[in-house]
Amino acid sequence: MISYANGRFVPTDEVAFPLVADTVGTLRGFRIFTACKTVNGVIFRFDDHLKRLWESAAKLGMDLPHSEEALRLLVAETLEKNKSEPGERLIEIFYSGGPAAANGTSPTGPAHVYVVIFKLKLPSAEWYDRGIVLATFPHQRHFPEIKLTFYVGAVLAHQTVVKDHGADMPLFITEGKNPEVLEGSTFNFFVVKNGQLITPATDGRILKGITRLSVIESALRMGVVVKEESLPMDYNWDEAFIVSSTRNIVPVTRVDAQVIGSGLPGPVTQRLMGQFAVDMVITTVPLGSHI
Repeated sequence: MISYANGRFVPTDEVAFPLVADTVGTLRGFRIFTACKTVNGVIFRFDDHLKRLWESAAKLGMDLPHSEEALRLLVAETLEKNKSEPGERLIEIFYSGGPAAANGTSPTGPAHVYVVIFKLKLPSAEWYDRGIVLATFPHQRHFPEIKLTFYVGAVLAHQTVVKDHGADMPLFITEGKNPEVLEGSTFNFFVVKNGQLITPATDGRILKGITRLSVIESALRMGVVVKEESLPMDYNWDEAFIVSSTRNIVPVTRVDAQVIGSGLPGPVTQRLMGQFAVDMVITTVPLGSHI
């Protein structure tokens, strides 16, 4: 696979962030990204990914090196260089801080841009057929509405609670008494209770996931009532599932030591998985139509 690394095209496995030329990104963590995928060769909800990137840059005061239109053309050109390879693509777009001023922290110019292309790989079929296990971990990401490349909380959770519970991934919750669910390490979280779909609100404490939005739209098409509100961490749910760009919808059958519902993927989750698979194709728009 071929990727774009701040001015040149290189094999994906050779992409690297330079330490000195990108001090603000590599040493100071001033870096944002988005991960999108193709569906039948077309980028899924690319407009939403671009909007979130630009909003994130604005919130951080990050100077970007080009316009949205220029990024579209760059992504299209990078994908074109990989057209001979079969299968769908995972596209990760990074904006990284660049060189630092004399103070060692302030960027001296626009962020560097990277468009990294991988073959899209979904989790094993067992995840979708039997569901996965999550382990709760008290943690809220820094600047939760921004997709930063800062995942120390997730790494620590995998080294502790995930191992302790024999889980697959961590679920972040608030600290203290009466905790609430926030989001996962790399996903948004939904539950089904009394036939209704509930997910934590985008109230400044979680990321506005692109797949999260898509799943809500699919649920509404099915006639399911959707509530975006505070979600107490009480395990008192009929069903649960996670959503992300690289996984779509994955059922959750246990959280910590508590079995969720019957311990198998629930009926609403399964119906929604089918609806979402159809909607992904319907709502995907060719990249060229927006350039």
